[in-house]
Amino acid sequence: MIRYLSLALLALFAFPLAADELLTLDEALQSAVEANPTYLAAVKSAEAADNKRLLVRAGFMPVISSELGYKRTTLNSAPVPGASSFQDMLGMFNPSALNPAATMPKDRSESDSYNNYSLSLLVTQNIWDFKTYYNYQGAGHTRSAVELDADAAVNNLYLTVVQAYFAVLAADATLVSARGSVAQMEKRLETATAQVDNGLRTPVDKLRAEADLASARLNLIKATNLRENAVKSLATAIGRDPAQGVRIDPDARSGALEIGDPAQAASDALARRPDARALKEKISAARSTAQAARGDYYPQFKANAGVSYGGYEFDALKYNWYIGAAVSWNIFAGLATQTQAKDADTAVAVLELNLRALELSVRQEIESAIIAVREAREKEEPTRTMYDAAKAALELADQRFEQGLGTITDVSDAQALYEQASAALIQTRYDLETATARLKKALGLGGTAFYQHKGE
Repeated sequence: MIRYLSLALLALFAFPLAADELLTLDEALQSAVEANPTYLAAVKSAEAADNKRLLVRAGFMPVISSELGYKRTTLNSAPVPGASSFQDMLGMFNPSALNPAATMPKDRSESDSYNNYSLSLLVTQNIWDFKTYYNYQGAGHTRSAVELDADAAVNNLYLTVVQAYFAVLAADATLVSARGSVAQMEKRLETATAQVDNGLRTPVDKLRAEADLASARLNLIKATNLRENAVKSLATAIGRDPAQGVRIDPDARSGALEIGDPAQAASDALARRPDARALKEKISAARSTAQAARGDYYPQFKANAGVSYGGYEFDALKYNWYIGAAVSWNIFAGLATQTQAKDADTAVAVLELNLRALELSVRQEIESAIIAVREAREKEEPTRTMYDAAKAALELADQRFEQGLGTITDVSDAQALYEQASAALIQTRYDLETATARLKKALGLGGTAFYQHKGE
């Protein structure tokens, strides 16, 4: 394992970074679970899905309603057809016993009004409804899917935070290297100027040294801006103010990870990954939706009861009550039920194809991550060798230039090679850490690492 370039460069060049807050990788992950809006939104979505499930369950709960009413009303009525002739025919009998309408006045049209009071309490209970039942089952699967979507967001966020963190670390090392290059170029320009003044070199060497210094300063400006952008990206990922400066722990590690058979790892990942599990729950929810759509083919069973008080005098109200049951059956709805069922079946088929596509994508993602980890590890030794050789070549070229033996071109070429090797060494370390994080995310382990920092 190579030593981290940032430590080596800090030892070589004493150019400390700004004294901002030291942020460890653990603290970055902790901040993300507390403040990242993407993660918090996923948690709130899970809560909303649970509320929707409870809303569907309300279809099986009793509905109780009450009403207290008062009105001032007249008692006028229109003539009852046949009432007069009925009374004329059966006058010797009690007309009210034969026909209540016979006792009613032929018509009434007066301006007198009377109080009218009413008080009622009604209870309705859904005994069984196929549609509500399957909708409730589907809501349960939907809630589980949304919860798993939140876990998937965490799995993805883990990779985002790790990548952003080590991007800052790489930017730190690049900035230190750029500062060191500027210091070297300034010293080299002093040497070239002195040698030109002493007649040991031509003015071209001084001009080349000035150009190299200007190039180094441009690279320093780029490195400074690169680090600033990297810090802002990290702050955004962990839910902090992008204007807040941070210092990164140079010893941070994302953790080693070893896997055996890639095929078995892919199989385990598909069973573990929250996005795959969420999609399976969505398929179950869609199937329940299809069954709920067909629930309109079946009857609904309800029970109802009620009690009421009413009358024209508040202290002389009369009560009535009832209890009953009802069965309703939607015999024909214009083929709406059939169409809804077909739409739901189509949604199930689409989700199943999406699951198949996800399975293929996960397998490819794991294979790619394994290759990236292997490549990053294999590049460590040759990259370190290239860096050591370039560093030694630059030191030798500088010594020869100071002694008047080497040319400014030799030094510039050695400097370019050294900077290329330094950048490669920085990138190698960054690649290894991010490739390991990518593999964890592909295996569905990112969320596990993430929640460990949340105390779960």
